[in-house]
Amino acid sequence: MKNKTLMIIVLVIAALLIASTVLLKLGVFNGATTLEEEAKQIQQVASVEEMEPEKLYVWKDCKNKDIDAKNNTFQACPLEKSNYVRGKRGTVSANYTVWVDSNSDMEIPTLTSSDKLLLYSPSYVPDEYEFLRLYDNGYSFGITSLTADNSGHYYIDYTDSDDKAYEQHINEDSDASDLLGLDVARLYLDKVGKTQITDKYVSEDGIIKSEALKKDKVYTCIFYIGSLYQEYNLTANQHTFTALGKEDFTCFGYEYLHSNCVSIDIPDWLCSGYYIVNGMGMFRYVDDTDVATYNGEPYDENIDWNEPLLEYNERGDVIFDPSAPNEEEEEEVEEDDDGTVESVEEASEVDSAEWTHELKSGEKFTAEISLSNIVNTEMAVLTVTAPDGETAEFSEEDGKITVEIYEPKDGSYLFNIDKLGGRNFVATYSDGDTYNGPETNDKNVDANQTQSDSQKED
Repeated sequence: MKNKTLMIIVLVIAALLIASTVLLKLGVFNGATTLEEEAKQIQQVASVEEMEPEKLYVWKDCKNKDIDAKNNTFQACPLEKSNYVRGKRGTVSANYTVWVDSNSDMEIPTLTSSDKLLLYSPSYVPDEYEFLRLYDNGYSFGITSLTADNSGHYYIDYTDSDDKAYEQHINEDSDASDLLGLDVARLYLDKVGKTQITDKYVSEDGIIKSEALKKDKVYTCIFYIGSLYQEYNLTANQHTFTALGKEDFTCFGYEYLHSNCVSIDIPDWLCSGYYIVNGMGMFRYVDDTDVATYNGEPYDENIDWNEPLLEYNERGDVIFDPSAPNEEEEEEVEEDDDGTVESVEEASEVDSAEWTHELKSGEKFTAEISLSNIVNTEMAVLTVTAPDGETAEFSEEDGKITVEIYEPKDGSYLFNIDKLGGRNFVATYSDGDTYNGPETNDKNVDANQTQSDSQKED
């Protein structure tokens, strides 16, 4: 009797399991969401009243919708983990890096032209918005800014004076946190699995390239502290982003929606990619050319997320910026005495320039930057950044900037000049080389010279 009862119980349980499986497959009811699945979901609210202050939201499929309607979806733009706050890097030379754990990838909302980007801020509405473009490095470890020594071996530089130097090279929320706080100036990464780390596998920003890794796979990595051999297991589960060149655009325009939030204008030239706006939230933008084929996942290999918006010349000067006003605009001038109207082309102006120059250690290095003469301009300022991230600032005097570096280091020095006011310049180095720039201002300088000559004749 007991055996029959037990048999009946087993059959009933089996029948219930089979029935629930069939119903799930038929979609009659949905199974309970697991904790892992819940963590992957985008944080969203249905009304403005549920929004958190000082946060960005994507209003999905909002065309012909009222913002106070009950069927709205507002998806929160998360502020993801970064190695430092932009503008507050201190003395550390690490590259700006954003990490998104593969378990959190789905939290990043997708913005299209059918959506709006909203800001809920009870205290302040900015009148300008910084669209910082991010370079998608794919999935890597929680390590950034690996540096190569003269022999081509890569290391994490722990010699910075900033107290948070470790955190600015290591994501403390990843399993790479085991590398934090080691008492060593340089921590060398020699191998990932059986692969020897060379420049082939390291990006310009010092990230182990995703092409050498498989998402979410654990690798035994060989590190060296001095000559001491160490093994650490690291997981390629960090969707890693770095700043995409100089693609940091300041945009204007917003609209009050009469519902306690504003809509930020999305530039029509924006292309598919990842963006952070005013440091308040991150989103994925899919433009109209890609939206039909986008797979809806955190990564779509058929979309070029890193297609540059800026165009550069061979010297690295920006020659096209979609966010800049049209430099070919024409403006009308007053009529001449004979009644004719002269149309002149508006001169273009570039206010800054950036270039590099290789220095060798040893003897003192000097440079003299001679600037063209344009009246009513501010004094230019030159910032020189050494290979180790140390910076020095030099100011213009009498149309010239003099640079003196008494103990240069081996490597590439970055020169950045601001407040050009449309001028061009010539840099003459003590090693015999010269540098001219920027070409974009040549037309402006010529126009100014013509005007100056005309005033002298009068």
